[in-house]
Amino acid sequence: MKVAASVALPLWLLSLPISNAAAVSNDLTAIRKRDCGSHTSANATSAVSVAAASETVGTSATVSIDASCTVTEYSALAAATESCTALMIKDLTMPADTTLDLSELNDGTTVVFSGTTTFEYAEDDYDMIKVGGTDIEVYGETDAVIDGNGSSWWDGEGSNGGKTNVGLSLYSIVLNNTAGDEPNSDSDDCVAVTSGSNITVSNFYCSGGHGLSIGSVGGKSDNTVSDITFTDSTIVNSENGCRIKSNYDTTGSITNIVYSNIVVSEISDYGIDIQQDYENGGATGTPSDGVTIQGVTMTNITGTATSDAVNYYILCGTDSCSDFTFNDISITGGSDDSCNVTPSGDFSCD
Repeated sequence: MKVAASVALPLWLLSLPISNAAAVSNDLTAIRKRDCGSHTSANATSAVSVAAASETVGTSATVSIDASCTVTEYSALAAATESCTALMIKDLTMPADTTLDLSELNDGTTVVFSGTTTFEYAEDDYDMIKVGGTDIEVYGETDAVIDGNGSSWWDGEGSNGGKTNVGLSLYSIVLNNTAGDEPNSDSDDCVAVTSGSNITVSNFYCSGGHGLSIGSVGGKSDNTVSDITFTDSTIVNSENGCRIKSNYDTTGSITNIVYSNIVVSEISDYGIDIQQDYENGGATGTPSDGVTIQGVTMTNITGTATSDAVNYYILCGTDSCSDFTFNDISITGGSDDSCNVTPSGDFSCD
């Protein structure tokens, strides 16, 4: 198939076989990298048969390709595109954040994809493939695949993937993939808001985690959290109940945070925890002022902690915490409460 205008190859092509791929003419084609992240020696001169993309081409095509025009390593790509009019891309692995640039092909060039073309992982938005020229034809051998390495971006592929979900709204979601009521087996945060605004978590039940958390905030690409509400929820058998944490010696802001009507039970570390000394996954004991925490309201937080736990713990920097209001707070069972900031209201940190 030949086309007279540019063709935007769809993103789903990055994970599907490309036999019957399109041909391109007179303009630039680019695959943008938005959902994705072995070398062999060149073959001898050979003729390859490829399935046609359309009846306008016919049912098949045979292309003779010289060994010097078979690209199996990225370092050979520029020379091949400059000198060849029949070009094979065979089992090519592209370096991270690098475009497979076929935008300045010789007139009448035929490009054949063979095997699997892969792209090493990179967190970026760039053109994965560019194709351009006059009377350019692009084919794929049977079972040829362009693999955009999308699985590297899946949150389930690693810990704390940190992928940004823009404009995400979830409603009436039910997650039921277990045989029954199961604890949070890895004991991480039940809910952790590390950036974002205007978020409400309500009617939530968590067992066996780190609690309802803001943070950690600071040292990331987005270090602003605002207008977050946790309400009408229950936290049991967890390390923490209500928690706000910022990273040591970083910058950011946490504003307008509300915890209301929260019941905690058998908390093992902190019933209420606000700390500005978080570093490398734990506390340092030395808070810093870079992340401001302003406007924290806690109302009707009740329940129990274990004897080894601390009911209330607040460790702020010199002047980075302000406008805390706590009322109707009663967590019992723990000991050695410690607060270097005193919230207004009827709260007492003994």
